[in-house]
Amino acid sequence: MKRLPYFLLVFVFLFTACTSEEQMATYQITFDTQTNNPIAPQLISDGGRVEQPADPAKEGATFSHWAVGTKIFDFSTPIHQDLKLIAQYAGNQYEISFDAQGGTAVEDQLIAHGNTLSPPEEPVKENYFFDGWYVDGQLFDFSATITDHLQLEAHWAQALTVVFNTNGGSELAPQTIKAGDQLEAPEAPVKENEVFEGWFCDGKSYDFSASVTENIQLDAQWSIPDGETAVTYDDIAKASFEGMVQNQHILVKASIHKMMNGWAWGTETYLVDDQGNSSKDLYSHSNFGMFTFPLRESDGFTFDQTYVFDLVKDTYMSSPQLGFGQNSADGYNGSRWTGDTRYGIEYFDAVLRGNLQQVESSAGHTTITVASQQISLPELTGAALQQLTDKVGTNVFVHVIQQNGHYESLLKDGNPQVYQTFNNL
Repeated sequence: MKRLPYFLLVFVFLFTACTSEEQMATYQITFDTQTNNPIAPQLISDGGRVEQPADPAKEGATFSHWAVGTKIFDFSTPIHQDLKLIAQYAGNQYEISFDAQGGTAVEDQLIAHGNTLSPPEEPVKENYFFDGWYVDGQLFDFSATITDHLQLEAHWAQALTVVFNTNGGSELAPQTIKAGDQLEAPEAPVKENEVFEGWFCDGKSYDFSASVTENIQLDAQWSIPDGETAVTYDDIAKASFEGMVQNQHILVKASIHKMMNGWAWGTETYLVDDQGNSSKDLYSHSNFGMFTFPLRESDGFTFDQTYVFDLVKDTYMSSPQLGFGQNSADGYNGSRWTGDTRYGIEYFDAVLRGNLQQVESSAGHTTITVASQQISLPELTGAALQQLTDKVGTNVFVHVIQQNGHYESLLKDGNPQVYQTFNNL
């Protein structure tokens, strides 16, 4: 056997070594996760394949694929060079649902991760106020970014009604208010000759800073300014008389004067009002400016004194006349007024107003105290006295006369002229 020369052996060794180095070439594969959570690079032999790593996680997004440049990387591809694989993601979208809790339905919304939710149109529920959207018992903040699926739940507050009883003042409409809210004080009502003192509930002054928790009624309370109230009377001037319509009533403060005894049932009289106008001046064809007054001096009536009279215009023998009728519907029957006669409404100088503080009755007279002023009345007993006592503590108007520096009040049809409204003439 022949041996190879030495230099030939050296050449074969060097050639074999070079060939092995070419076959063992490796390439580095790096991964860009686009997050703060890196993936270790891989060294891949020439012609080898990359081992697909676990899908990376990114907040608010779902992993889609690995890419080289703009192309999707295929992990079955043989590797012949270094590569950088970049993770690709799809942005998350979240379903937001609304539970209206018995109100009108609200459509679900789909919101991209990181965006905010726009408040939907408020639902409606009969007899309730919408009170906001809640999540897990907390009022939802619509400025918060969305990072997950959510269900919002409607909260409702009962609708309550507040009624205003103005007690004779100008009317106010009821208010509807959300349970738990405070009531806004309404415009103060108005009542003639009285002062509005505030709103009361169950007898106590109402606190408008309190939360309303049930249907309530507020009652207006009024006071009468202490003192005297002037009374305006009509006159019997001829021009005023001619301006009256049939059956019209007027209230006149006048002195009554006897002209002569009339028919069996009365006395012929005329009036002179507090401005000096005489009823005799109303007619050119007659001396009698007033028909028969239904009392005589023998009945205890005093002429030539001042009273307040309710007069009515009616027709007598085709001519308009003034009479003492309360209701002239039946008119004059040719001999007398047939309607109810309202004569001599008891004379009073003024109306004393204020709180009725006390009622005391003794033999011969009854004394009441109004606005710290004592007023004398004829003696009251029985029901009349009880009715007056029942008014103690309330605001009243009293028809009064000033006699010798003190107040007196006469009876009207046997009853005291003590009223709880102004217009009780």
